[in-house]
Amino acid sequence: MCIHYDCVMKLNQSLALSVLGSVLSGGSAHSQLTESYRLFPNDAAAWIEFGLKTAVSDEYVVIGAHNSDRVYIFNHSGDQLHMLTPADSETEWFGHSVDISGSIVAIGASSDDDFGNASGSVYIYDAASGIHIWKLYAPDARPAMEFGYSVAIEGDVLAVGVPYSQDIATRNGAVYIYDLSNGSFVQKLYADDARAQEEFGSSVAIHGRHLAVGATRSDNGAPDTGAAYLFDLAEMKQLHKLSPADREPGDQLGLSIDIDANTVIVGCHRDDDLGDNSGSSYLFDIITGSMTHKLTAPDGGPGDDFGVSVAISNGLAVVGASGFDEPNNETGTGYVYHAGTGNLITKIVPDPIHFQVLEFGSAVSIYSDIIAVGSPRDRDNGVFSGSAFLYLLPCLPDTNRDGELDPTDFTAWIDAYNVGDLLSADQNRDGIASPTDFTAWIANYNAGCPQ
Repeated sequence: MCIHYDCVMKLNQSLALSVLGSVLSGGSAHSQLTESYRLFPNDAAAWIEFGLKTAVSDEYVVIGAHNSDRVYIFNHSGDQLHMLTPADSETEWFGHSVDISGSIVAIGASSDDDFGNASGSVYIYDAASGIHIWKLYAPDARPAMEFGYSVAIEGDVLAVGVPYSQDIATRNGAVYIYDLSNGSFVQKLYADDARAQEEFGSSVAIHGRHLAVGATRSDNGAPDTGAAYLFDLAEMKQLHKLSPADREPGDQLGLSIDIDANTVIVGCHRDDDLGDNSGSSYLFDIITGSMTHKLTAPDGGPGDDFGVSVAISNGLAVVGASGFDEPNNETGTGYVYHAGTGNLITKIVPDPIHFQVLEFGSAVSIYSDIIAVGSPRDRDNGVFSGSAFLYLLPCLPDTNRDGELDPTDFTAWIDAYNVGDLLSADQNRDGIASPTDFTAWIANYNAGCPQ
C-alpha cells in the first residue's frame, strides 16, 4: 500500500480517504510547543517583574515590568528594540497594563499621581521609533481611581479600564474611550446595571466594533461571582452581560478577557471545580452572548489559577495557569484550545532546564502564529527579575518539524493523527482530527510555508 505523498497525490479524494481508513486509528495525546525565544531586558535586575504583562502585534512584542516603571519592545526574533520609560515617571506602575495595535502602544500607569495619589494615566508610544506620542488622563481625574488599570487598543480606538471609579457608587468602575487620531476623550461607559463594588473595567479588550469588559467583583446572584460585558463601540451601547450559569461566590470572573471576531474569552481564576482556586475560562458567542464552552485544564488542581490570563486570535484561545505545579516546582503553564470546539490543542510548558521559572503564564498574548507568555517571578537575574517566552506555532504541513516540506511530513501526519496530536493532525483547524484533515494537509502542503 502506498501512503506517501508522492502516491497519495495521484489518488482521488474518495479513494484517498479509503486508503487512510486502513492506516488511521485515532487516539488522544497532546504535544507541547517548544519555545522559540526567551526574552530578558538588557538591564535585567531583581524585583522588576519583567513579564507581568505582554502584548503582541504583527511585528512587535511588548513586555511590561511595572516594578521598574519600564516597558520593553522586542521584535519577533527576540531582539530588544526599545526600553520605554517616561521622563516624569516616579514609581507610577508604568507598565501595569499594556496593549499594541500595529505600531501604536498603550501603557497604563495606574499609580501616576498627577491628579492626586494613584489618579493614574496612560501613555501612547510608537513602537517603531520608541517616541512618546500622548499622555492621557481621565477628564474627571481624581485620587485613587487608578486610571490605566487596564488598557486595550485597536486602530485609533483606546479603551481604558478604571475599576475603582466611583462616580455612581463606591468602586462601581468605568471604561473611558479615546480617539488616538487626536488624543481626544470620546465617551465614558458603565455597565447598565452598575452598582457599588463591581470593579467594572478590571479588564478590557477590543476587536472591530466590539468592546469586552470584565467586572471581577460583580455580585451576580452571589458575592464576587464576577461578570463580563460586551459593548458596541459604534453605538456606544451595551449588547450583553456575560455570565455563566454555574457561577459561584468568589469566582471573580473577569480578571482577564480577550475577544476576536466571533468569541469572547473570560478568565475565572478563582473557580473551584478542580479544587480551591483551580480556575477555569469561559467562551461566549459575540452575537448571542451565550456561553459556548467552559475550559478547564485536563491536569488541573488546587491553586493553579487557570484563567489568570487569557488571549484569543484566529480561533485559538490561550489560557495561563500561573500557579500550576510541575514536579517539585510551581513553574506555571499555559494551554491552547480550539475556540470553536473547546478542544485542547497543545500545552505550553517552559523547558525543564529553566529551573528558575516561576509563575509562568501570569500573562499570555497571541497574534496570528506567535504566542507570548510572561514569567514575572523568574529568578535568572535575581529574585523576581522575570522573563518572557515566545512560541511560534508551527507551519501546518511541516508535521515532522524539520523545516522542510517533503513526503515524510505525510507519514508524520498519520502518526500524529493516530495518537490524537491536534497540533499536527488538525490541518483544517476545526478542533478535531478527522480524515478530512488529510485533504487539508494536501492543500496546506501545496500552499507551502512562509519563508
